[in-house]
Amino acid sequence: MAIIHSFSLSGIGIFPNGPLIQASDGFLYGTTREGGATLFRADTSDNVMLVTKLVGTQPLSGVIQGSDGAFYGTDEGVPGAGTLYRVDASGVLSFVNLFDAADGYRPNYRVIQGSDGFLYGTTPEGGLLDF
Repeated sequence: MAIIHSFSLSGIGIFPNGPLIQASDGFLYGTTREGGATLFRADTSDNVMLVTKLVGTQPLSGVIQGSDGAFYGTDEGVPGAGTLYRVDASGVLSFVNLFDAADGYRPNYRVIQGSDGFLYGTTPEGGLLDF
């Protein structure tokens, strides 16, 4: 095993979390949760670049690349009860959903994209049930 990169407070953040994914451009993508939450891009030669700061998030589960080429991830508590966020190809962050009591709290697991194009995920608490 070889260490490819050692994270520090260098602007890319610390405490990388969630699995890395290999995106359609061949690079590896991942998130850091502290020291400035970020989405970063890496290759296997210790070239790690900041894609964007994930302002207003504290990601715990990494990201997926959607069929539209954008990256999607969840955050378990900032702001409010959590978020589903999107980062487009140019690094622009937007919030797809801000969670509340109606749709659950703290989405801290990765989402998946179904064959219908929709994103699916779970929350460990909250949400209204209809029986």
